[in-house]
Amino acid sequence: MPAGEDVPEDARLVQTYNGMILFRGVDHDPLYLYELDVGFGVLPTPGVGKQVLPRATQAVYFGNRVFAVDARDGAVYRDTVFVSDIGAVTSVLQGDAVINQFKINQGSADRLRAVFKFNDTTLICGKDRSIYVVSNIYGDNAAIATNARLDEVTSEYGCRAPDSFVQVGKDVWFLAHRRGIASIRQTETNALQGVDVPISRDLQPVIDRINWEHAGDAVAAAWGNRVYFAVPLDSSTVNDTVLVYDTVNQRWCGIDNGDALVGVVSWVKFTYGGEVRLGYFSTDGYLNLYEDGNLDHVGSEDGDITYESVPFKVHTRGYGGQLPGLKEFSSVRVAVATWWPEYTLTARVDGARETRVVRSVTAERERYSRPFDAAAYDTSNANDDFHTPYREDYSVDPGEDFDPGSNGITPDLHQETEVVAWIRSTGRWCQIQLESQRGRCELRGVLVDNRRGSVKDGSRT
Repeated sequence: MPAGEDVPEDARLVQTYNGMILFRGVDHDPLYLYELDVGFGVLPTPGVGKQVLPRATQAVYFGNRVFAVDARDGAVYRDTVFVSDIGAVTSVLQGDAVINQFKINQGSADRLRAVFKFNDTTLICGKDRSIYVVSNIYGDNAAIATNARLDEVTSEYGCRAPDSFVQVGKDVWFLAHRRGIASIRQTETNALQGVDVPISRDLQPVIDRINWEHAGDAVAAAWGNRVYFAVPLDSSTVNDTVLVYDTVNQRWCGIDNGDALVGVVSWVKFTYGGEVRLGYFSTDGYLNLYEDGNLDHVGSEDGDITYESVPFKVHTRGYGGQLPGLKEFSSVRVAVATWWPEYTLTARVDGARETRVVRSVTAERERYSRPFDAAAYDTSNANDDFHTPYREDYSVDPGEDFDPGSNGITPDLHQETEVVAWIRSTGRWCQIQLESQRGRCELRGVLVDNRRGSVKDGSRT
């Protein structure tokens, strides 16, 4: 860093084609990284009729240009996107004083917060309570000045978190202030259109818990077949909860939180172990690998690693059968695939506090489900019989003096089984909850038995 300069908390990095820009918010001028060995330096002095890249709160780079949310004082810079010139490394950080500013509905009561690349010629501009799009961004400076077009996408909602924009297929998702996760979709005529119903509608009780005073730091990423939104819930001032969406099933598939999930500052994708992995930088200054293994691995500065299970809950819908009115719910059958499991099954019927635990399960490594007189498994694998069928659990005790033997082992081998539990409750519907306290438990199917009146008139769901 140049002498006397530092990196504030709200700094952002933007990669150019041969360097990196460090934007340092409203109080500091941006710096540029030319070479790793040299470090960051001040921006070059622009030529005649040019302006140097100004202070900015957020920016993107595409088409060999920088598009930055101008953070300079003065009404002329309010709600302005600064557009850099195109060219070599020096001129790519400079702009033409005549055409370098896009005014995004200047004069409205809401402020410009973010810009996001939709495609190679389209820029999405997020304000507090509205979304705009600048299209036809191509060609030289004169072409952009002539062809660039500003259109309003929606005034029903705006963007709360600049780093929550994420590309999901042909759509763009982001965290809209007090609305949830909104979507912008490309129509058949290639126009951009806001979707009225939030993507997060099914998570509305969770969305209502977001701490909107600190939601401006929410961040999002798409990786594999999932989309991740890190947000602060309840009284948290950091992103302590991750909302996970499955793009294959097109449903929300989890809400991640817990002691091991330190505040998420930003998502990052990198190559690890020969494949692209998802990680995040946390508020304690560490890089964390996400979605890895069956346990949480928490490290210390001394190099010690603590392994913790990932507890979770799964709630089914309320099963009501094919008949209206009250029914007698007799039992539930749950198909699971487990690894070092300890879990409970809870049944809930409509009524006041009509909830009770119907089954608790702890599988043992030593025990076989059949034959009934099978000798206990030696957990050191001294008999080289790890894969013998019908054992309750195939996990390995990390503290055991274990010998894989000549037949080898399968470290993540799950045992599939069906668990039956008696419900013996009456109601219009019955909801099942599976709560895992240890290891892994994959839910494969649920069958609730119920009947009304005689068996002849009953139903199965």
